[in-house]
Amino acid sequence: MEICRLDPLVESVRPAEPAFFGDVEHVADFEVVREGEPMLVEIVTDADLPRHPYRAVLLGEPLYAEDGRRFVIETAATLQAEPRHTTVKLVMQCRVPVSAGDRVRILHHLDETGTSTLVECASVVQNSRDGVAAVLALAVEGFVSVEVDGPILPETRVRRRRSALLD
Repeated sequence: MEICRLDPLVESVRPAEPAFFGDVEHVADFEVVREGEPMLVEIVTDADLPRHPYRAVLLGEPLYAEDGRRFVIETAATLQAEPRHTTVKLVMQCRVPVSAGDRVRILHHLDETGTSTLVECASVVQNSRDGVAAVLALAVEGFVSVEVDGPILPETRVRRRRSALLD
């Protein structure tokens, strides 16, 4: 769930409704809407993976429910893939208080620019000791999103998040 909260392309996450694959009804763990595409996401342990009826999707064979939603399996290996895993852990450690003034300045900067770099967002911070941590704290809270598929760098892209994840 932390990855979805930080991923700028994820619009919403909710419990999945039942889906049909032929005559078989299956309920995945979550429905994630990413770039407008709803996906059914199932979290499977390594022990359960060999017996999972839809494990072929891990071999690159796409699977779609009858209603058009793509089915995806996440495992410990896919969730802990690098550098994404380390980046998410680093961002989630930035649960620091952000003053109202700094919050407004960061969000206003992103309203004006649309998308900005991490270092540019951090430069508008006035009250927090660590501007980067303040920006990343807003990512943890769901107000901004950051790229998590690479390491945290000065040029890491940040954007304002207006989505169902804030509800």
